[in-house]
Amino acid sequence: MPLDVAYGRLVADWMFLALLGGGFGLLALGARRRAAVTRRRSARLGMTARPDLSRVPAELQRTVLWSLCEGGTERSVVGGRLSLATHDLDVTCFDLEDLRAKRFEWAWLDVEAPFRLHTPLTVVACTVSLTLPHLLLKRSGPADRIEPREHERPSAAHAVAGSRAAAAASAAGDLFDAVTTGLATRAALTLADSRCAAEQPPSTLSRDTLEVAIDGPWRAWAGPGDSPEDARLVSALADGLERDAHGGEYVVETLGPLIVVYAASGGPRSEHGLEEQVELAVGVCERALLAVPDLRPRGVGA
Repeated sequence: MPLDVAYGRLVADWMFLALLGGGFGLLALGARRRAAVTRRRSARLGMTARPDLSRVPAELQRTVLWSLCEGGTERSVVGGRLSLATHDLDVTCFDLEDLRAKRFEWAWLDVEAPFRLHTPLTVVACTVSLTLPHLLLKRSGPADRIEPREHERPSAAHAVAGSRAAAAASAAGDLFDAVTTGLATRAALTLADSRCAAEQPPSTLSRDTLEVAIDGPWRAWAGPGDSPEDARLVSALADGLERDAHGGEYVVETLGPLIVVYAASGGPRSEHGLEEQVELAVGVCERALLAVPDLRPRGVGA
């Protein structure tokens, strides 16, 4: 084998090993960072690390959260149990990296006054000793704008090129260039829009908003049929919700024994924000336990 060929192969092998080592290093660094986040959460919230979401009821997979994300990967899972008077409450906190984002896609919920989710986001999932209907409450915010964010547009380079071409066309007065630039821009936006999907609500949830008075810029959806019981439960859950949200664009969802709280615009951005989110979720659970009687032995007279 010629010396230059052997040298080239040696350099290629060293480069491959260096890239492989760098990849493993990045994976190890990401794992250490997630472990650090889990430790901080455990210490700050008084919870312990959990390996997965096995403690969360299976109803999680039938929520709007799961539908819009098509599932995903949970990170930094911590949990614990709280005692609320005569009831025990299991709380699980985790970050969710949605599956659609990994495919460079996103979805919006096709309901009256639709919204989308900006991920990754943090979820607080609570398990209560009740059977709740499927209810959804959302505070108004940036996620109500159904359009791609800047980093989700694959047309950034096209937009720059299009603006330069448009300026040149304006200077030259060339109508043809202006028309083709407009077509290219519309094609790029169409490509961005093609990556989004209108996700239909679950069969347990109506497309129309529920006619119920809620304090603050909140709207609610319940099951088909406009049940008076659902309206009363929404009113009970929303009592004090605006105060507990502290201006965050939160979503509250109930289904069976599950109550989940997450921010549609992503987050929380800090551990203090996570504490507020947990407090909001626990407050919703307390109001649900007061509004819906538990007929088990510990819940008699509660």
